[in-house]
Amino acid sequence: KRRYDFKREIKEISFTGEDYKYFAGIESGDFRCTQHILHVYNDCPPLADDLVFTGSFSSTSGSWDLDQCNVKFKVEETDEYTCLDENDDKINIFDFLIPRRSIDMGISVKYLYDAEDETSGTYEYTNLIMRITVPEGFKAPDDWFYEGIAPGFQNRYDYRKEYQDYSSETKIPYNEPFSIIDNTFPLQDLLHSLVFAVCSIDITVKSEFFEWNLEFPVPDSQNKYRNLFIAQKSDVKRPSASNNATKGEMNALDLIEALCNIFNLGYHVSNGVLQLEHISYFADNYGIDLNRSKRHEFLLKGTRKYSYDNTKLPKYERFEMMEAGNVDFIGEPISYENSCVNNDPENKSEISIDFITTDILHCLENFQSESEEVSDDGFVLIACDVTNTIRFEPGILTEATPLNNTLSWAHLHRDLWKFGRVLESGMMNGELTDFTSTAATIKQDKFNVVLSCPEIRRFDPMDQLRATLGWGFIQSAELSLLDCTLSIQMNLNTVNPNVNFEESFGDFDVDFDTDFD
Repeated sequence: KRRYDFKREIKEISFTGEDYKYFAGIESGDFRCTQHILHVYNDCPPLADDLVFTGSFSSTSGSWDLDQCNVKFKVEETDEYTCLDENDDKINIFDFLIPRRSIDMGISVKYLYDAEDETSGTYEYTNLIMRITVPEGFKAPDDWFYEGIAPGFQNRYDYRKEYQDYSSETKIPYNEPFSIIDNTFPLQDLLHSLVFAVCSIDITVKSEFFEWNLEFPVPDSQNKYRNLFIAQKSDVKRPSASNNATKGEMNALDLIEALCNIFNLGYHVSNGVLQLEHISYFADNYGIDLNRSKRHEFLLKGTRKYSYDNTKLPKYERFEMMEAGNVDFIGEPISYENSCVNNDPENKSEISIDFITTDILHCLENFQSESEEVSDDGFVLIACDVTNTIRFEPGILTEATPLNNTLSWAHLHRDLWKFGRVLESGMMNGELTDFTSTAATIKQDKFNVVLSCPEIRRFDPMDQLRATLGWGFIQSAELSLLDCTLSIQMNLNTVNPNVNFEESFGDFDVDFDTDFD
């Protein structure tokens, strides 16, 4: 998951004395299965009711010691992520009362037979032909034959593709040309409905990346991802079929994580808002600088220790959609030729989207319900312009410009995946590429500090923290509620202490005591 938050948890809570007697009375009574709610507040001045944790427990989660009159309960966290994390049931999205949209492919498609042979009163059809009429600037993939200017047009062109091994038992779905895909869901509306269905509260889905629910909308925006739609795949394979799809099951968290894996995003839920943003959005939040406080000096001594997080140093980063035919949609791995990574070919990370595809032309070419290339199951994610016409742009790995290639891996890599890479440069789309940012792979050894009351209130796990090796991203942090000790594990991009350690922590040679035994 690319979730930008930490699971806040209290592993267990103990009760003795009068508190023990209270819970023991419940344990022996008729309300043993009562759920108890635990609230933890930060009572640092000036606020005395700053709620920082909510959890629950019941008698069945307790470990009872009747001799010592003690009980320990395991506490289950309850926060704004709980409804997403704990509801993995799939929902039929066609049950939502979301107005469907029709989108224009920008091309016209027609299926026809090359020939037919009458034998004994029946017809045998041979060689299916798929013909597309496209606008100026559109170039079909290499396995399509260019026929020339479309009859009756000056700036539209015909391509055809023949299926020599086409089964004569399968009939073409319709004879008339078509250009519209109907029954699609606006992505923003669909995601909001899925989140509401599992959380039962109105969580606002907000995104500067997608330009959703912005306080100040961007007029005349050129954002390629602001007008996205999702369709059940059978409605894309057979757009003019007499019956639209009525069933397509999806889970809210699955969709959120798929969007993160497609667009290189992260998400954060807080105060009734689900924020979905590109990873660069979260990169520059700076929080507490521990080096600036004299009160941290003693505990920070000897903490300049680190190793490398080898799980974040793969040689290959591989990406895969549910189905793809064109080379731009298939894409190429991002790879690294450097001794900083383990050059074993098996050392790789993999992102696989198993219920979404974006290669529309590949779906149209395999319209049969029994197609082995493109199944009827799953969904198609579609990028449109402001007129709800499907986007296409010059190819990257190919000269072709197939529909929706804005959402091909080659284009997504070029536009969105230069951030958070393994090293500063590597092979992307077959070319040596300098990346914009790298993942934090330097793992500082865990260390402890004691936070003051104001620091506890200021502490935000989404912020970078500065310690003896420089600014870093918090991987885990455990706060002791008894003594305000924070145990921290964090990763850094670079080691940059930027501090005079002899001044801050003392010079070993100067401070050495010759009488030391």
